[in-house]
Amino acid sequence: MSELLNQNGLLLDDQAVFRGLETPISDEPVTGFKRVARHESLFIGPNLQMIQKVRVVRVDNDGVELAHQIRESSLSPAVASQLLNAYQDTVYSASTEGAFVNATGFPVDSLAEDATEQLAFFQRITIGAVKAQGQTVSDSTSIPVLVYMLLLGEIRKLDAQGRL
Repeated sequence: MSELLNQNGLLLDDQAVFRGLETPISDEPVTGFKRVARHESLFIGPNLQMIQKVRVVRVDNDGVELAHQIRESSLSPAVASQLLNAYQDTVYSASTEGAFVNATGFPVDSLAEDATEQLAFFQRITIGAVKAQGQTVSDSTSIPVLVYMLLLGEIRKLDAQGRL
């Protein structure tokens, strides 16, 4: 089970406790560097609007962070500093406030024929809808795992939309 969860982006520690959410995303435009997106935070406000923050990290083909490689290199401090500035992680935010989506959850203009508020869309997600997205969900799937899967799905949507 833990291998399946790790493959789906849920990071487990030695004691099978979830410690993070990470998923590969599209290569960086222009440079072609590989990237991963890590869930940074989810804020739910008093009006139940949500803000998700996602950290994008550049990695090599083996998944090692470029920043780690730079810090561990024998580069001069000045060059290392320049490279660390150039390849620092980037944190993106996405909010449901004022956002509209279509029936599949992808953003659309508020005037689109099938537009619905993103918050309303989230509040109507069912277990059946999660299964229809190809997620492995069963009677033994915990509520936290279900939430984590939804967060990873949102990260993947942001990437598909070119927003990361």
